[in-house]
Amino acid sequence: MKLEFTLKQINRYYIKSHSLLCDSHQKNPVEVVREICGLNAQSARAPYLSLWGRIEGFKKSELSKALYEDKLLIKTWLLRGTVHIVPVQDFTIYQKALQGYLVERLRRYLKGVSFGLKANERVKLHQSILDELRDASLTKRELLSKVEHLMRDYRGKEQKIIMFRAIWELSHQGLICHGKPTGPWYHFKENRFTSVENWLSGKEPEGINEAEAKRILLEKYLHSYGPASIQDFAYWTGFRVTDARKILDEVKDRIVSVKINDAKGSFLMLKEDVDVLNKIDKDMRSVRFLPEFDSIVMGHKDKSRILNERYRKKVFLPLASVAPTILQGGRVIGIWNYKFIDKSLTLSPFRSLGTEEIRKIKRESSQLKQFLESPD
Repeated sequence: MKLEFTLKQINRYYIKSHSLLCDSHQKNPVEVVREICGLNAQSARAPYLSLWGRIEGFKKSELSKALYEDKLLIKTWLLRGTVHIVPVQDFTIYQKALQGYLVERLRRYLKGVSFGLKANERVKLHQSILDELRDASLTKRELLSKVEHLMRDYRGKEQKIIMFRAIWELSHQGLICHGKPTGPWYHFKENRFTSVENWLSGKEPEGINEAEAKRILLEKYLHSYGPASIQDFAYWTGFRVTDARKILDEVKDRIVSVKINDAKGSFLMLKEDVDVLNKIDKDMRSVRFLPEFDSIVMGHKDKSRILNERYRKKVFLPLASVAPTILQGGRVIGIWNYKFIDKSLTLSPFRSLGTEEIRKIKRESSQLKQFLESPD
């Protein structure tokens, strides 16, 4: 069994695992979301564009239906404490695996807060919020109007801050999630929230404990993002590296170490995936336009496998923002930007492009613009 690969082979396998090749487009949104271990939904348009780049003929209504009507997907704070969309049937895996990290992260944040409700007052507020969201989907403003009597000692901005903290805490505990927001598909006007119990009604996944959830999450990660280092897994989840290593010890019998030429470090993948990697061909010509925060860009701590270090600051921007990218053969070769106000699409390649590259980028950018401007 061959266990040494070139970076080009790895990147080809990587984009195949993420449904970014022409031979992997005949799938539905739920299948793709499961394969890539969640859609980043920090911006309104990102999940739609992530699926557009992966599903032939994808329409915006397909995601909206699967998420907000059929409720086969669920949106909440998960990986790294950021908003993601995952399949309902996998929600317990993510929530149980990440809850300890999320709660501890929130606890550290709240240590620096100078005001807030007493413990018994907070319990009452949380229960009241859950009661209001049991059969409803409300914005923060709507929710605040129903529970502000529990925050009589606070006014205005302070009440809003307390409300946001409560929503954050209950989300991190796996009790509430995002409902359908107000505003157009590409821009959040106001987020809505509802109870997880309401969202999962009739679709409750089987119970699972934290240790088992963490093992499964590592295996899912390696299937989608491997070969990867344990530092990559820690970065992707938000775990400490020491905690990530403990999870690795529990599944080491299913994992093999591989070498990537031109890359430093130790890389891991599932034994069952090695044969697929060995059969990857050399066709690396596909071009894809990906949104901000796409899983391809956020999946590894070491960005050098997909991005030349000299261009890192063009992609990873101040205030933890990430630019939309142009991907060719598993490498980021540029960034793009679209303004809805004047329907302008700007392309910024990092290097000179060949005739064939320009042709493919023009074709893909034309299709992107059509998708962005179409009603569905």
